[in-house]
Amino acid sequence: MEIDTLNGHKRAVIYARVSTDEQATKGYSLPTQIEACERYAHDNGLEVVGVFKDDYTGTSPIESRPEGRKAYEMLSSNQADVFIAYRIDRIVRPPEDGDEWDMPILIRGLAKLNKAIHTLDRGQLKTDFASLLIAMLDAKGAGDERRKIIERTTRGRNRKVQEGKVLGTGKPPYGYTFSKDSLVINEAEAAIVRMIYQWYVYGENDEPPMTDYTITRKLSAMGIPTPGESRARHARIRGSSMWCYATTRHILITETYAGVLRFGRNGTFHKGEKRVKRPKNALAVLNVFPIVSPELWDAAQARRERNKQMSARNSKHEYLLRSLITCGCGCKMTGRFCGESRRYRCHSDSSFIKGIEHDRFNCHEKTANADVLEAVVWQYVLDILTDPIRFEAEWRKAQAIEQDALAPKRDRLETIRDLIKHCEQEANETAAALKRAKGIVLAKLEADMDSVNNRYIKLTDERDRLLVELQTGARLDEGALSRALQFRADVIEGLKHPTFDDKRLYLDLLRVTVKVKDGKAVIGCALPIEPIEVDLSAGKLTLVLQRGARGKAHRTKNEKMQGARCK
Repeated sequence: MEIDTLNGHKRAVIYARVSTDEQATKGYSLPTQIEACERYAHDNGLEVVGVFKDDYTGTSPIESRPEGRKAYEMLSSNQADVFIAYRIDRIVRPPEDGDEWDMPILIRGLAKLNKAIHTLDRGQLKTDFASLLIAMLDAKGAGDERRKIIERTTRGRNRKVQEGKVLGTGKPPYGYTFSKDSLVINEAEAAIVRMIYQWYVYGENDEPPMTDYTITRKLSAMGIPTPGESRARHARIRGSSMWCYATTRHILITETYAGVLRFGRNGTFHKGEKRVKRPKNALAVLNVFPIVSPELWDAAQARRERNKQMSARNSKHEYLLRSLITCGCGCKMTGRFCGESRRYRCHSDSSFIKGIEHDRFNCHEKTANADVLEAVVWQYVLDILTDPIRFEAEWRKAQAIEQDALAPKRDRLETIRDLIKHCEQEANETAAALKRAKGIVLAKLEADMDSVNNRYIKLTDERDRLLVELQTGARLDEGALSRALQFRADVIEGLKHPTFDDKRLYLDLLRVTVKVKDGKAVIGCALPIEPIEVDLSAGKLTLVLQRGARGKAHRTKNEKMQGARCK
């Protein structure tokens, strides 16, 4: 098979991908693929410089797979010239109808880098429209095959549910085991579930009802095996019997324990969107053996709802750095009102883990005064915003970095637009032929027209989606820069005293991050500016504000000098 040659000797990377069922049913084992690809490379004078093997789903872009990413990086960094795969379905398996256009886009994208894709059955995948259309049809065939498998599996699962049978796949809820298409209560675990509900609703030994955190700590202190330990599902990160708050909360909100199992929570997946959850009333309902009474489950949900409302009412203090600040140990820091002051403290410091598993989670970071820290961070933001020359220059640098990150989507959009032009041209030619056709030729042309029309709709939908993503992905655009510069002018003129919401807006705009370690705060942002480190010891607030005042006076002097030079 003839291969287009580039200047010099061609280097190739071999990529093999497999899933467990394919190895068994199709002989797609990794050694089989690699051996065939190596023979192809040898026969066509290609030097193999890398072999990459993935046991990974083909629905993810190749750049997102562990080994596929490495192969792609060798091509993009000019360490290789050719990408060899057994077949197109090793490269892509489109999850949804319409996603098959990802294959022509990948071919075009690599061709711009003077790189080529080869498959053993097609040879080099070229970039003319006819070749791209063949690649698209091959990808569509791979996707159709996958969707037929899923459809057959789903139909069988749904039939079992309609017959009132529990699907014995995956892991059963804690407190249950699978047995002959039904859930059977595991009494040892069910006793723990009942105890959790009892503590949460009624408390213990005349003590008031316990919180989720209190229950989690008590279970850990008692040495009760966690759900993960009792099922040996995965390797432990925490020590033995260390319960997680999320596990306790999940048990308290799972309706299965009241005898109601709902099936089919995940809705369909649409490209570019998150998988939506189906509404509760749209789920299949199965009755199973209850572990707690419906009345106790309802009481637990009522208490949880009351706690949410009380939490909302008790949120009297605002914390400017909420979700932006982390501790040196890696945990998030949260705002707490201690005594008469607002403080930021490490989340692990207030966690039951520190009290029980002290040696493993040994964070000794002191709490940080919120007034001091927020003043420091806001002064950092002002120093950036109110220096016009530095601010705009750094913004432009960050803008360039952001635009580089969006380059693959722009390339994809360009390819989509080219394919739309081809579709429109094909539609015009088919429409012209329809006027003269009759009989079987007319029927064939009408079928072709339907195919072209469906392809056109999918391509224009993808184009519109990419346009939205490019618009929303550019957070450091000209509009945001204009707003920031206007804010700068307002601050300098003294026309605006920023509110809490104003400050938070500009912290989010600059994507400010704060990390506290050993009594010092490291503050950075999205702009390519070197992070600063500030000592948060007592009394530093005055020094920070004085530094800010000196900086403001210096800026004002510079601006006056610039104005004088302009005159």
